[in-house]
Formats: sequence, C-alpha cells, structure tokens
Amino acid sequence: MLGKRGCHQVMVLGLALWACGCSSLSAVFDRSEPGGLEEVDGLLSSVERAHLECELSRMESAAALAALHRVVAPDFRGDVILAYKGLESALEVSLAQAAALRATVGPMKHAAEGVVTEWSQDLESFGSEVMREKSRARLDETTSAYLAVHTPLVAACDAFERFNIGLSDHTLYLGHDLNAASVAAIEDELVLLTAMQLDLEAKLADCMDAAGDYVHGKALRGQLDLPPKESPQTVAALRPGYGSNGAAK
Repeated sequence: MLGKRGCHQVMVLGLALWACGCSSLSAVFDRSEPGGLEEVDGLLSSVERAHLECELSRMESAAALAALHRVVAPDFRGDVILAYKGLESALEVSLAQAAALRATVGPMKHAAEGVVTEWSQDLESFGSEVMREKSRARLDETTSAYLAVHTPLVAACDAFERFNIGLSDHTLYLGHDLNAASVAAIEDELVLLTAMQLDLEAKLADCMDAAGDYVHGKALRGQLDLPPKESPQTVAALRPGYGSNGAAK
C-alpha cells in the first residue's frame, strides 16, 4: 500500500502527464489573436463583398455603355453637349467601380491565406487520424470553393479594365469630333466595345455564381436564413446586419 508520500507522488506524476498530453492542444486554444472561426468568417465577408461589387460592376458598366449609345444613336435628338457630359460622368463612375471591384481581390486573398495557414497548422493537433483526414478534406473543399471565386473575379477585373480603356478612348474621340461622320467612322469599334461589355457581364456572372455557392456552403451555423438559391437577392443582403446595398447597418 502507498503511504501519504507515495499517493502525493502519484498525483504529481499524473498531473504532469496530463499537462504533457494537453500541451499539443494549447497551440489550438491559447491564441492571443483571433483565429479559427473568426478567420473563416472574415473570408466569408470578403467573398460577400466581391459578390456585391460584381453586381454593382454589372450595373455601372451597362449604364456607361448605354450612355455611349445614346450619344451615337442615329436617331439622337436633343442637347448633344448635355448627353456627352452624361457620358463623361458615366465613365467616371465606371472607372471608380472597376477600382472598387479590383480592391476586393487583395483582402479576399489575404483572408484565404490566413484560413489555409491556420487550418493546416491545426491539422497536426488532431489525436484521431480519422478526424484529421476529415478536416483535411474540408480544408481542400474550402480552398477549391475560394479559388472558384478568385479566378473569375480576377478575370472580371481584367475585362472591366479593358472595357474602360475602350470606353475612355470613345469618350476622348467624341469629345473633339461628335457628328454623324465621326460616329460612322467608329462603327466597328462600337460593336467591339459592346461585345466587351457582354463578355464582362458573363465573367461577373461566373464570379457571382461561385460567390453565392461559397456563401451557401460555408456560412457559419445560424448565421444565414438562406432563401432558395434561385432567389434574386444579392448574397450580401442575406446576412443579418446588412442592408439591401450590402453595407453594414
């Protein structure tokens, strides 16, 4: 039988062993900075922002093209100087919106890198190989879902830039020579610019579809009251605390 001293030694040894066994968990739970679910939620917010800016980009690029077509329409009647100023204003808005769309790429990439880095590190803390592999598979799915948003987003940014270059050239051209003959001389370029805007819309639609799939698949439990996927609502309007324009209330 153990005496009091022996029992005390066993207790001390047991506590020491318990502390060693828990040391691998301390890296997961003892964090001085936000991590885990906060990182995941930050990436989700970045994807939502990209979805919103894609929708606004679709609207503003279409409005800019419409402003150009009003100026060059064969049956144009009215104050052409006023119409041209409207085109200049539409161009400014389109340029600003393209910048806003491009500005979503960096933060979303940074958020994704944070999620992948921390998640990958935490895989080593699993005691169960089965749970580790299940978590690894979910990480792979999340990475693929992010890339499905990132790739068309970058493509849309590049397409928007090309469209705005063309729109700027047309605006500059017409600013010094706006008459029937000058419009007829750029008819082919107008057709090309229209095709560029349609290509931009297609790329924006691809990004919005991927962003919608990401939010529906990766939202934290209880965070969304999800409508059917065919609902016309924007993703940013789905989360509590966001208005119809995607801005935080």
